[in-house]
Amino acid sequence: MSYNPVLLVANTILHHSFSANYPVTHMKLQKLIYFVFKQYLEDTGDALFDEPFLAWKNGPALRSVYDAYKSSVAANINHYMLFGDEKSPRIISHKNKEFHRAMNSVLSHYKKYTGTQLKGLASKSDGAWSKAVVRHEKALRKVDIWNERWYSL
Repeated sequence: MSYNPVLLVANTILHHSFSANYPVTHMKLQKLIYFVFKQYLEDTGDALFDEPFLAWKNGPALRSVYDAYKSSVAANINHYMLFGDEKSPRIISHKNKEFHRAMNSVLSHYKKYTGTQLKGLASKSDGAWSKAVVRHEKALRKVDIWNERWYSL
């Protein structure tokens, strides 16, 4: 597998979850990446990566994350994605302070919730996912993600 910035974000979130010992399912990982993307976008004005979030039945999702972890859809994820012939997982360096600030903010609020609970937050009727569904668009618009209100459970 060649290098993919989305899977690098996924590996970094998984690294945190493995270190802090909280479970992450496929759905939960998808939604945590979505919230980190949103937080990073708000904090910096820049997109964390270019791959679009798709308006799937279970809320915003990334095709590359689905493809990488589809074997773990019904269970907790217990492995990293490796790139090419690498033996150790690649994660985002702590030198990227903006990313880690966004990730830590999101995880401090949402790591305790299930994927289903996070799906509910990411699929609110006035959010980016719902707008894409109503417009019959396959992908969410970044401007809608930017303007989406934060929710809590």
